[in-house]
Amino acid sequence: MVKVTVTFDEPIFLDPVTPTTTLPSVTLAMFNGATVNDVTAEWDSSTANSLTFAYTIAGNTALDGITLKQDSLVLGTGNTLKDAAGNDAVLNVAAFVNRDVTVDTTGPSIEQL
Repeated sequence: MVKVTVTFDEPIFLDPVTPTTTLPSVTLAMFNGATVNDVTAEWDSSTANSLTFAYTIAGNTALDGITLKQDSLVLGTGNTLKDAAGNDAVLNVAAFVNRDVTVDTTGPSIEQL
């Protein structure tokens, strides 16, 4: 599982968070050579000033790293994200590249008997 946390500069309030709404998400790009697979990490949890998103690895290999795509934070249908004064949160997210986070989904194989 890959988890990404987006931290805001002040406390935020996500409303509503119910099973009947589409939850916020971010898009991750998984790099494997020349192949790039975009996957969606969905809202997992939150604190006073952050949202954490999770993506369960499901066969997507990323031997060359994972990135958070620029401006990929989207609110779910019917969600609002505001500060204590009622101002809408700015959802612009800079791309974040971390080539040290890699995913190898190839299982081990027998080399010799």
